[in-house]
Amino acid sequence: MLKLKYILISLVLLLLAGCSNTSIAVVNEPLDVSIQDYMGEAFSFFLTKTLSNPILTSDIAQNDLVIDVDTTTGCTNFKAVDIYDDKHYFQGLVKSVTATTITLTSMVDADFSTSNTIIKCGEWDLSTSNGIITPEIFSITPPTNSSWHIISTVFNCLDNTVMDSATFCGIPALTNGISGSVIDGYTKDLFLIYNNNGFVLRGFDLEYIPKAPSGVYGLNSKLIFKDNYGAVIELNGNTGDTWRAINRDDLTSISEIAITVNGHYITD
Repeated sequence: MLKLKYILISLVLLLLAGCSNTSIAVVNEPLDVSIQDYMGEAFSFFLTKTLSNPILTSDIAQNDLVIDVDTTTGCTNFKAVDIYDDKHYFQGLVKSVTATTITLTSMVDADFSTSNTIIKCGEWDLSTSNGIITPEIFSITPPTNSSWHIISTVFNCLDNTVMDSATFCGIPALTNGISGSVIDGYTKDLFLIYNNNGFVLRGFDLEYIPKAPSGVYGLNSKLIFKDNYGAVIELNGNTGDTWRAINRDDLTSISEIAITVNGHYITD
């Protein structure tokens, strides 16, 4: 028994000796962690309904205000002009036109070549839209070799009539509603809105703007996808992914309606 006792004591001492070589680091002070903000190219674009597709006849240089096209049909003052190739996307507004030139309100932010550039003149104001007979689509798609993260979408309305939760902008609630959806191999409807209260139900932050003495009533509604849905919207230009809004009502008695999408290019 005494011999066994000595053996057990020896084993315990060996184990303690082995443990004594193990070091454990204890940090009593907080560690500084540097979180880097994303530095990719950001954008904010109107959703538009295509009115015409002029053909570019001269290369565009960065900072140009005037572009040469084969026709300016559908490119009237204050309409949107989308200019894009396989990577870059620019959106401006028409300031004036001639038979074969479009003068923009802002300078083009990239070079564009006649060899691969597409131009669209489009309507950004949904208050011009009557979609009762034929639904009208306002949309945007990234260039073929680019992908976007849509972080938020903003809906803005101006009207001469006071707005409340039961109206849509300043008119009675819509019969069919405006839908917001993503097409990325299949169609996913994210929301359908009939009245102003519908924005709140779908996660938008809603703000009514009082009428100034010589102004109009306003409504601003912003949806931040990650905060409300837990994810951003990804659009891949290579597969023709599209963000769109469809109107199936008569909105022409409203003063102005605009929908924008805001986000950044995805970089590897």
